[in-house]
Amino acid sequence: ITEFDDTFAVENAARRASQELGYTRMWSIHPAQIRPILSAMSPSESDVEKACDVLMAAQRADWAPISIRGKLLDRASYRYFWQLLQRAKATGRRLPAEAQSFFE
Repeated sequence: ITEFDDTFAVENAARRASQELGYTRMWSIHPAQIRPILSAMSPSESDVEKACDVLMAAQRADWAPISIRGKLLDRASYRYFWQLLQRAKATGRRLPAEAQSFFE
């Protein structure tokens, strides 16, 4: 996106890149693009809460496979949710107190 002053277009492009194409990063050509990109690339609050719930349950199960809401989750799932929390932290998303303990 070269329209650096059109933050709406930048955020939409970044959100599409993240949600539809799986991108976790995006280049900017102007400082005005940074916040919209971070906002679009940041996991949603509900995704962060879910990741926290899954990782806390997995930790209580000593990282053995668990079932949450009828879905079987294992170490591969835990890696996904851990990366989601890392991305949330890196993009400035506020983490639940329980999730903060993973970064200490």
